[in-house]
Amino acid sequence: MVTNSKNKEEEEINFNKVDITVDDDFNFNLTSNGETKPFVPKRNKLLYLFFKEIVFPDKDVILVGDENNPAVIIDNQTLISCYVKNFDINFMDKNQKGNLVFSVKLKDILRKTDYPIGKILDWYKEYEHRKTYRLYLETKNDNIEPPLLLVGWNYKNKEKKQVRYPVFGEYNPKIYITKEKANEVEKELKDGGYNVIII
Repeated sequence: MVTNSKNKEEEEINFNKVDITVDDDFNFNLTSNGETKPFVPKRNKLLYLFFKEIVFPDKDVILVGDENNPAVIIDNQTLISCYVKNFDINFMDKNQKGNLVFSVKLKDILRKTDYPIGKILDWYKEYEHRKTYRLYLETKNDNIEPPLLLVGWNYKNKEKKQVRYPVFGEYNPKIYITKEKANEVEKELKDGGYNVIII
């Protein structure tokens, strides 16, 4: 995600997954004042499908962050250097303060033949992207148990948000975009007796 006016604190917190319902049909009817409904859900669905079905069908793809300015993460490991504005995907040479390399426009019907897939894959290999970080819980039986990742937090007293504790699972890990933030969370977990490592 190419950051625009986001402050440092926002850059260092883990992103929330953008809600995408792939099966949704979007009807853009007029509202009572004659304006069309926002196009953001449709655009985000197309953005997700573009990367998941057209560009990287063999990889996991998630959209994270603000639904108005979503970031694209590949295989929970790489925050790719692009951003979407309206229906244009702008491919940059680096994630922060980058220069535009090229753009493509999302169309209502996505077909591989309508996009320069080779050029996009070359861009992915050639240009700089940001590594993301996750926290892995080391267990005694790594060969038997599935890998457990930090997926969230819970509270013993949810109403007062008291006594926070981590939740580990196989899917949808917390993703951190700075090593500093991942180190901070790792220290907090280790101080709490959890044997975690950053991956």
